Amino acid sequence: MPINDSSVSRKHGSIEREDGRFLLQDFKSTDGVLVNDEFIEVPIRNHENTIRIEKTVLQFLEEELY
Repeated sequence: MPINDSSVSRKHGSIEREDGRFLLQDFKSTDGVLVNDEFIEVPIRNHENTIRIEKTVLQFLEEELY
């Protein structure tokens, strides 16, 4: 997902769907990726959490697909 923030690199991190789950991963970026104001170190699943990448703040919401 592209983020329109000049301080975010193209290789900052990723959000991917794997086996029906979403995983957020930091690619060892200089300033890191924060979830609920804590740096992440391993891929994690997020639901209704706040994700901060540099100046950009996202809220992760997962819906059940029927």
